[in-house]
Amino acid sequence: RIMEEKIVAQVPKDLLGTEFPKDAEGRVYHVGAKRGEIANRCLFVGDPHRAGIIKNMLDDPEKAYHRASTRGFLYYTGHKNGVPISIVATGMGFPMMDFAVRELRAVVDGPLVIVRLGSCGSPSPQCPVGTTVAASSAVRVDQIPEALWEEDTSPQHDALKYYRISPEVKPDAQLHSILVKHLTAAGTGLPVLEGITAAGDSYYSSQGRVDPHFDDRNEHLVDQIMEKHHVMAIEMETFHLLHLAKISKGSIHAAGCAFVMAQRKSQQMMNNATKERIEKLLGESCLQTLVDFPIEESKLMKGPECVWN
Repeated sequence: RIMEEKIVAQVPKDLLGTEFPKDAEGRVYHVGAKRGEIANRCLFVGDPHRAGIIKNMLDDPEKAYHRASTRGFLYYTGHKNGVPISIVATGMGFPMMDFAVRELRAVVDGPLVIVRLGSCGSPSPQCPVGTTVAASSAVRVDQIPEALWEEDTSPQHDALKYYRISPEVKPDAQLHSILVKHLTAAGTGLPVLEGITAAGDSYYSSQGRVDPHFDDRNEHLVDQIMEKHHVMAIEMETFHLLHLAKISKGSIHAAGCAFVMAQRKSQQMMNNATKERIEKLLGESCLQTLVDFPIEESKLMKGPECVWN
């Protein structure tokens, strides 16, 4: 049974400092968390409803600490199999992922282990609706604004004149391996595949969705992405999570997966009942992945301020 609850966003107090603003309690500006509210192991989702579904899989969900910010973040902290875990709803896109990772890194002592569970579209015929894609690597797709400011009257556009595809970034190898093991055992009845995820800076233009109201010149973008990288999933967050982990000086371990809601070639979409069933199964797999990832006891965050004590 999913427990629905209304969580009121907390208005931040006066902020101190301009480079990394916090209030007098030490709460970070956008996420709204302070030391002791976020565990070393975190499950990131985009959708706050998905966060609530997965929160109900914690050991004692009614006792999970929770808080929401006025900037669209929501987090729960409790235990899974006795292990402290935080579930964080981050919203969508690179900026929200940047706020989440950087601000949580600032309020957690010791290693930060993050698994992302998202939804995605897929241009690959290997990936019917409901397929789970564990990101073996990720690329970023950005629109190049100034390239689009020049008039182009040609009937066929080379999308790669207007969009940049980054090199690949990889997840933490050990965390990815544990994640794949648990996803494979999830029992969705649908494929679980490892493959490249492309993260766009827009849901529309840089994911190849043609909008007649804008001159995006992206009619062939998806096909050109597939020519360069055999992409299985297209979404908006995983690349930036893995990128931040890579440049975190070894302090963040990250991996990600997403289930296919939209089959871009067949134009099929997942229904809500199937979506919720898969969210529960994969949510359990991601929680178990975090439980199984080893962190030395001496490096875990401890103290009377920790809400999981």
